[in-house]
Amino acid sequence: MNKVGKERLKLYIVWDNIISRCYNPKDDKYRFYGAIGVSVCEEWRNDYHSFVEWALGNGYKIGLHIDKDTKGDGKLYSPDTCCWLTPKENQRARKHLRKVVYEGKEVLLIELCERFGISCRIVKQRMRRDGMTLDQALSVPNIGNGNFINRRKEYKKW
Repeated sequence: MNKVGKERLKLYIVWDNIISRCYNPKDDKYRFYGAIGVSVCEEWRNDYHSFVEWALGNGYKIGLHIDKDTKGDGKLYSPDTCCWLTPKENQRARKHLRKVVYEGKEVLLIELCERFGISCRIVKQRMRRDGMTLDQALSVPNIGNGNFINRRKEYKKW
């Protein structure tokens, strides 16, 4: 299969997944999309080839994700509201990402965790479960495979 054929196959999967999560109540992601009113414009919903033409003419490459939040309100997949982003850019485009104040500046927690080389899940867990401040949660070193001792007294060693 040539490059164009592979791109079209991948785009079919992207298109099919979009339609399914917006209109199929049995889809695992429907509750995050169709159930809250996310829809697909009629042009794309009824014509896969229209979606492909838009995608190939608007920067699609294998590995990019379609995003409806950056240009739109997150409720419609359409040529006017969608763009292609890297997975990292797409993750940052989410409107619900947690922001924190660190050193007097508001930053995304995910960016701060990347800077410190620690999982956001672990930092949130340390703050919620163990009552640590943000600074404490970021300063405790990673232990082993990312699992941490579940006792506050053990943290005091650091």
